[in-house]
Amino acid sequence: MKAQLKNWEKATEELTELFIDKYFDDDAEIHWIASEIGGVLSVNDYFFDLRNITDFIRYNYSQKNMFKYYDYSLKRSIKDDFIVNIKNYKEFGFKETPN
Repeated sequence: MKAQLKNWEKATEELTELFIDKYFDDDAEIHWIASEIGGVLSVNDYFFDLRNITDFIRYNYSQKNMFKYYDYSLKRSIKDDFIVNIKNYKEFGFKETPN
């Protein structure tokens, strides 16, 4: 069982490195919150859970669109409003609604 957990942690770290390489500069400050691999990743002043990390890669977001979605979801969260997931945001071209 411990071997599977080590494999999962290794795969998670490799996926995280791919995410960082694709969306951030080489000097990005990176750490898992509370050292919990697979929980919430802090990159500079941004926060991503593992689902977001995998979905941005899975749906082949550009760096520009990843940050656009991040800003969109943050604004909606602050308003306690409905947030379209990463897959549907790209697929259906959701736009920020006016106030």
